[in-house]
Amino acid sequence: MENIKFYELKLNKTIKDIKENGDDLMITFEDDTFLNLESSHDQDCCENVYADFSVIKYYKKQIIKDDWCGTKDIVSLDIKFVEDMGMLLVFRGKYSDVKVFIACYNEQNGYYSSELTLTINNNGNKEVVDISRCVEDYIG
Repeated sequence: MENIKFYELKLNKTIKDIKENGDDLMITFEDDTFLNLESSHDQDCCENVYADFSVIKYYKKQIIKDDWCGTKDIVSLDIKFVEDMGMLLVFRGKYSDVKVFIACYNEQNGYYSSELTLTINNNGNKEVVDISRCVEDYIG
C-alpha cells in the first residue's frame, strides 16, 4: 500500500513545543508562530470518528531536540494518507526524518458516516482536507 502525500508545509523553523489536546495537535515554533492540526466529525449519539493524536507524546523528545538531524530546524512537514488506517506525519530535518503514525478511528454500529476532516491552521491560514479515506472502520 502506497502512502500518498496530501499536504506539505515548508517550515525551516525550530519547534518550541508540540502537544495534543483530544482531537487536535498544536505545534508552536520559537518565532511564536504555530501550526494546528484538528480532526473533526459531526458526531451523532452512537459513533466516534477521530484522529488519535495522543501518540505524539512518545515522539516529542525526538522531534524537539537541540541539534535535530544536524540542524535545529524542521525543514518541512509532510502529511500522508495511510489508506483505511490513518495518516503519517513526516517531520523532515536537514539529514533525516521523524515519522509519526496517527491512527484514525470510526467506532459505530454501521448506521452512521465515517466522514472525517482535518483542519490545517498554519498561523491563521486555514485549509480543510477530507481525510475520510484514512479512517479504520470498527462496525460493532
